[in-house]
Amino acid sequence: MAVSRSLAFRALLAIVLMAGYYAFALAISAALLWVPYAEYEYLSRVDFRIAAVCWGAALTILWALVPRPDHFEPPGPQLTPESDPQLFAMIEDVAAATSQQRPSEVYLLNEVNAWVSQRGGFMGFGSRRVMGVGLPLMTNMTTPELRAVIAHEFGHYCSGDVGIGPLIYKTRAAIARTLVGVDQTFLQSVFNWYARVFMRLTMAVSRQQEFVADETAARVAGAAPMVSALRKVAMLGPAYVTYLQHEVLPVLRSGFIPPLAEGFERFMASPETDQALQRMAEEYTTGTNTGEFDTHPPMSERVAALELLPPASIPKTTDDIAPVVGDSERKGRELLERGVGSDSMRQFRDIQWKDLGTAVYAEIWKRMTAAHADWFGTTTIDQLPSGKRAYEDLGRMLRGKMDISSSEERIGSAVYMMTAGIGAALMRAGWRVETSPGRPLELTNGSARVNPRDVISRLVEDVNAFKEWKETCDALGITGLQLRPSEDAAPAAT
Repeated sequence: MAVSRSLAFRALLAIVLMAGYYAFALAISAALLWVPYAEYEYLSRVDFRIAAVCWGAALTILWALVPRPDHFEPPGPQLTPESDPQLFAMIEDVAAATSQQRPSEVYLLNEVNAWVSQRGGFMGFGSRRVMGVGLPLMTNMTTPELRAVIAHEFGHYCSGDVGIGPLIYKTRAAIARTLVGVDQTFLQSVFNWYARVFMRLTMAVSRQQEFVADETAARVAGAAPMVSALRKVAMLGPAYVTYLQHEVLPVLRSGFIPPLAEGFERFMASPETDQALQRMAEEYTTGTNTGEFDTHPPMSERVAALELLPPASIPKTTDDIAPVVGDSERKGRELLERGVGSDSMRQFRDIQWKDLGTAVYAEIWKRMTAAHADWFGTTTIDQLPSGKRAYEDLGRMLRGKMDISSSEERIGSAVYMMTAGIGAALMRAGWRVETSPGRPLELTNGSARVNPRDVISRLVEDVNAFKEWKETCDALGITGLQLRPSEDAAPAAT
């Protein structure tokens, strides 16, 4: 009964908001069209400059009101019961538990997200149900957690959010088209005001929809798995973006492709990654700030609401810990191919993570130092500059005449180049590069280990770190090693 009342209220609100905007826009259009008529009727003349402005504005608004066809672009590879029987068994089970029809299409996403929608038809009518599920969720969530996420999405079906959604989205799109059309005109402020009111009201409804969907998840999968899933999403989201940008992308740019799913698993298992993500997740799940245009309520409020719900009787299975996914490496490559294209995909060479240090990063350092050999001058590894001012000056020299960057960017450029200089110099001395997803780049020689980025960062922040680094160089036997590539090396200072 409560869901029915909620659905009726939201349906009524969506219709009122949509009708209100169209009535508002049509009234303004009518007023604009009336101005030239009134001028002719009451003044017996027409100023065609005024008429052109009014007619143009009215036609712009009317054209923006016309609904556009829904063109659905698949967001990823389509999943099937044959390719992912466990996932589809879970979807069927949740559909039965919520008395809903399962989506006709399920797609794999290259993001930490899951969603449901209705696509096709007109203004939501005659459409089909579509679901998207992120690969990181399937590979990193337990069965109860993923079931809770799927049940949450079905909660949007239960409460009618997906059916109402097209009305809201189409109206938002019409408002956006109108704002573009009246930009920098006398009508801009009027439509900006209505758009702000419309967005504030509809986003408040969207936030409430999340609480209702969470309740469905708690009833079908249990409140505890849903809370656990929310907290895991808080960690997986930034972790996956960081992994792709800082671990995978540099390798792809070098022409190689590593095991993607294995790499993310190792990235998440890294102590450095775990500590950073735990702090981030704690901040995310305890924050209480919400913007007026946020689609989701604060995580802390969602967790608090879930913890107040009565416990549900959820049968345990032997697969409670196992992720619901098959052949994650193949799926990862399918998503990558969709992003870069088949031609680019065929040009990549396979590589294992353990070989990245030598095959990728060592080569990057060699190219960088060779291209900027003069920049290093006669600097030796034990006589590195220290202090922010020194690295800002070095960054300015590196940028040369194109120096339009901030102080932080100049320092960052110098740190990046000096890190490459240390790495390349140690490699020429017989050291090896070691790295792993989530782990820093290190140079090793027997039991000795040097993290070039850490060395430079400490020298930038603390001028007193110079003495300690010089002592380390003496102990490691690398004093006097020049950063400039050996083939161009100038005599070391004495």
